[in-house]
Amino acid sequence: MLQLNPIQPMPVITHSLPVSRDLYQLRLALRVLTFGLGMFFLAMSYNKLAWFDDPGQLTQRFQRWLPSAAPYARVYLRTVAIPGAEVFARVVPIAEFLTALSMLTGLYTNIAAAAALVMILNFHTATSSFSSLAFLTDATGPPLFAALMALVVGGSRLPFSFDSEWQAWTLGRRSDGCEIL
Repeated sequence: MLQLNPIQPMPVITHSLPVSRDLYQLRLALRVLTFGLGMFFLAMSYNKLAWFDDPGQLTQRFQRWLPSAAPYARVYLRTVAIPGAEVFARVVPIAEFLTALSMLTGLYTNIAAAAALVMILNFHTATSSFSSLAFLTDATGPPLFAALMALVVGGSRLPFSFDSEWQAWTLGRRSDGCEIL
């Protein structure tokens, strides 16, 4: 029977196991996904640059959605979105740009994907998308949710990313698993 001594720390493995070809291909596929999402969020942030000069554009958009909004969306629009529109008009383009930067460089992609999920949930809540069957065919609906969730779960230390080298350096190891002296 294996007993652990609570006083002694757990042993630390200082080398990584060889990565199988199949696992590498899956991680590479996730990295390709980050490039596509990075371009998407870059374009989305670019489309919102005018909000910096005129945050009223976002307020007007929220007010256009309000009359036809589902009950849950009306509550969200009246209590969160419209009162915070000036702040959101500046935060959303910056957050989308930082998400794009993270996805394109591969640095902290899982964290950026989690933040992007929050942004996308807020958008779909404000637009009442969840109340419509059309949501299921919307490219910013289930496909985007699934892609971002995949990156939340497995999006760290992907091939060809700064994240793998950065984390290896901060942990004192190279990406090939050898210790840095």
